[in-house]
This record gives sequence, structure tokens and C-alpha cells, in this order.
Amino acid sequence: MKTEFDKLSRVCSNEGVSLNRSQFGMENEIANLRLQVAINKDLLKAHSVEIQEIKARRGLPEVFEKQKQPYFPRERCETGVVSLGGTLYKAERLREVHFMTGFKGSPSISYGIVYFDVDHSQNGRISVTLPKVTADGFTARFWVWGRSITYECIISWIACGKEN
Repeated sequence: MKTEFDKLSRVCSNEGVSLNRSQFGMENEIANLRLQVAINKDLLKAHSVEIQEIKARRGLPEVFEKQKQPYFPRERCETGVVSLGGTLYKAERLREVHFMTGFKGSPSISYGIVYFDVDHSQNGRISVTLPKVTADGFTARFWVWGRSITYECIISWIACGKEN
């Protein structure tokens, strides 16, 4: 049985390159690496069998099975701000917002107050909710109570949903 060195030495001599054992000196390391590769291949096969058995028990689909539809539906997002639009005292104000392009169904909307100006002599109390959300827009409800006088309140929002 020829060693790796002998095989490589023959190939090199055919190409006009000389190679001696001190330059090569890797026969044992190559043999060890080949052994490790063989062991790892066996472990990989064993783990693959275990994974298939677990999937069969749980009824999970094959990892590489093609899906008929993309995992994530095509979505888009739209952002904006809504202003209370003037002083509010012990009342509510509804503000209608229309999306630039409608969504396919009602989108998910996240929002938060980014500006809030109240009379300094009173406690600031305000509630902002979205009581109505449709594919075309939403209604923002600003509500103040007690003795709170709100001069201005602005919310920032982001709506994300399936493309229409």
C-alpha cells in the first residue's frame, strides 16, 4: 500500500517538482484527520437518524421540504403622526387617519405619545386609544378628564399589514 507521501511525490516528480519527506512530514496528521472525518461522518449519520425519529414522533415536516407559500406574507408598513389639534378640556376628540394605500385587512398599529403640553397649574391626564382600525385607516381618540387642560398632544404611529 502506497503512502500519501509516495503518491504526492510521484505526482510532483511528474510535474518537475521535487518533494522530500522532511518537506512533507504530514503522513500521520493526514491519517489522523481522515480518521476524524470518518468518525464525524458516522456521528452525522447517527444524528440525522435521531432527528428523523424525533420529527416522526412529533409529526414535524421535513426541514428542507418546499413550502407552497412564503413563510412570511408580504407586508408593508406606513408611518405618521396625529395631532390633537388644539386645546381639550374634560372632553374627547376623534381624529380620522387615512392610509396612503389601503391594506389587505386591518393592519397592526403601534403608537405612542411623542409630545404632550398641559396647563402647568393642573395635573396632566390624557388617554389615547384607537377605537376603530380598518384596512383604509383608523380613528385616534384623545380623551382628557378631571381638571386637566391639554393644549396639544401628538402621537406617532406605525401600521404594518399585508399588502393590498
